[in-house]
Amino acid sequence: VEDGPDGHMKLRLTSAGQECAEGAASLKHSFQDQPRLIDFPEADLPPLEDRKPAAPALLPSDKIMGSFEEVLTEDVAQTYLQDVRDQLPLYRKHQVAHSGFLLRRANSILKDNVLLGPWIHVESHVKHWSTLKVGESFATRGRVIEAYEHKGHRFVDLDVTIWSGERLVMSVMHRSIYEPRQVREHA
Repeated sequence: VEDGPDGHMKLRLTSAGQECAEGAASLKHSFQDQPRLIDFPEADLPPLEDRKPAAPALLPSDKIMGSFEEVLTEDVAQTYLQDVRDQLPLYRKHQVAHSGFLLRRANSILKDNVLLGPWIHVESHVKHWSTLKVGESFATRGRVIEAYEHKGHRFVDLDVTIWSGERLVMSVMHRSIYEPRQVREHA
């Protein structure tokens, strides 16, 4: 961990001398960058039987993804904390959603809109705007920024937002490899 000159905390994770991950955290937000609810209209998820395999034609830029609404129940919140073995008292004491739980919604919006084979979550740029408390309903909405190919892998960048009513909870630029080149090579 090191403090950057721009007020960001830089994080690096190493294992056995190898750098495995890096990140940054900051308390600064530019509210001019805050997404607007009107830019993320609600859309129906395709029924499972109608979902098509992920492909460039199904992921054009600016495509509105099917959205979903759910309630953060105490059981769901506690199950997530147990699954990830997070023992910090913060989540239980204040009854707030874990940031990893919210980030999983970005994965869900992709897998619930198209059929995926093996795929890889590559990176996410997350901004937390407010907390989500146990008992609150929330909606996950998104749109495609861009789908492209790089080094034989097929990528998609999504702009994902989570709202509780009209209150923005989180915004995410979410990058995934939806079709690794090895899958296409072995098909």
